[in-house]
Amino acid sequence: MHPDLPPLNRFPLAREHSRSAEMIAEANLYFSNLKLQTTLSPQARFEHIQTADSAGLIPKSMQQYYHLTDVLTEALACPNGPYDRTLTITRAAILFFIADDYMDSTFEAKLNFLREIKNILNGHPDPGVSGLAREIRDLFKTFAATSTEPEYRQYVRVTHEWFRAEEDPVHPTDISAYLKMRRVNGGAYQFTTFARYAAGIYVSDEQLSDPLLSRCLDLGIDITIFENDLASYEKEIVHEKQPNGRPILNLVGLILRHGADDRQFTTALDVKLFLRTEIERYEEIFHASLSTALSDMDDKGVPKPDHRRRWLYILPYIISGNTWWGQTCGRYNIPGKPVLRKIIHLEGGGDIIEPEPMQ
Repeated sequence: MHPDLPPLNRFPLAREHSRSAEMIAEANLYFSNLKLQTTLSPQARFEHIQTADSAGLIPKSMQQYYHLTDVLTEALACPNGPYDRTLTITRAAILFFIADDYMDSTFEAKLNFLREIKNILNGHPDPGVSGLAREIRDLFKTFAATSTEPEYRQYVRVTHEWFRAEEDPVHPTDISAYLKMRRVNGGAYQFTTFARYAAGIYVSDEQLSDPLLSRCLDLGIDITIFENDLASYEKEIVHEKQPNGRPILNLVGLILRHGADDRQFTTALDVKLFLRTEIERYEEIFHASLSTALSDMDDKGVPKPDHRRRWLYILPYIISGNTWWGQTCGRYNIPGKPVLRKIIHLEGGGDIIEPEPMQ
């Protein structure tokens, strides 16, 4: 084991941003003042919430639904990143979660929104761009103003890749193919790239393609996919049963239909318990892969401040923050269907054993 890593039985560690209270207050204010009435139509399928009120403001019920709690900063940004950058990524998380839900509303809405976003990313926004797309346009203006040109190009590229995958979704029948697909169309590559922005680090596409680094990233993302699908399955089942509901895209459902490891499963709980053991196995492989990559950097004389090394240090915090978020955010809080939780290990000691979902 590399000396800079915690032992496996305390891995990965979670840590809260030192200014999370300020950040959440600002993020709540930003969110409550979003004027998206042109986007959040009555046809938009937002479960358990209202749409925008007559003034175009997001009601508090939706604000709560979009999990604006302190866990958001751990889940989607670096827990020790500069304040302004981390706040920007918190706002990005808000916008892209709304976008993800909006694209689930109607096929026409999805196509129109994707067209608007493509034009924005290509530098040619429509004059009458909708409220949500307008906010994303302004977000990318912030990225452009606070990043180098190579960094900004990377942010645009990963966002393009996510939305291209949304245009033509596939439905794999095995775990490996599913994970490969979800790394892109689940927005995972995008949000881990944004986490580097929050941390104030840049790792080039060429550096990221190094087999040792890319393996660490993919393993970490795969763990977040497992955790997200465990947390979201019951919510997605509710969606599927609604009028015009679409077939769910979730690993629990996939394994129920097609099995895994030459086994068939008869209940969702059986699959969830299986995935818990898979997560433990993946965490062990992830821990070993990080150790190998860091040891390789030691051998090559890569200095401590190097952004590649710093990226490997913060990646586990993104993973643990994602788990923390999924268990407490309220987004997946379906009555009578509690999330199958795991222990969250806190940096500096202590655990969160039974985090309560937001009510």
